[in-house]
Amino acid sequence: MFAYNTNRTQYLTRLAPMLLAALISGCSVFTSEPPRQQPVKFSELDGWSLDQAISVKPVLMNSCGRLNRSVLNGDSSWGSYEQWQTLCKELRQTPDRQLKDFFELNFVLKRIAPQKKGLFTGYYSPMIAGSLTPSDEYNIPLLKVPHDLVNVRLSDFGLQKQRLVGKVENGYLKP
Repeated sequence: MFAYNTNRTQYLTRLAPMLLAALISGCSVFTSEPPRQQPVKFSELDGWSLDQAISVKPVLMNSCGRLNRSVLNGDSSWGSYEQWQTLCKELRQTPDRQLKDFFELNFVLKRIAPQKKGLFTGYYSPMIAGSLTPSDEYNIPLLKVPHDLVNVRLSDFGLQKQRLVGKVENGYLKP
């Protein structure tokens, strides 16, 4: 996890949810006690590389466009709205070859360890490379949903809570 390190003004101990949300858009639920946070060095992070830093940039830039001034107020342990505006501007101007250093200078990793049993979930949004024109590399088209696709909710017929999907041929539903 990351925490914003404001060497310029003050050391903030927690920013974990902000960058993690940018990375995986997830949520966490813990039992009564808040989780322990332990600082971790970037060198301890499996797979940390320039390629990973480059892949984090567009996700964080997306989050930069959605910063919430009411959440990032003076009481926020994640940093202020103004600090994030500065950080996002610097990130936007940082060349890819310097991104690894950018993250290592501006963020502190935190290992989250709940005191008791906890739940941590995350969500993944795949990005699929493609081309508008066919080539040897992109030779399988992504097609629109067929206009004759039929969805049948079996629960509408008092049956199991499942669906059938297919198309009608000669009066019969075919998968």
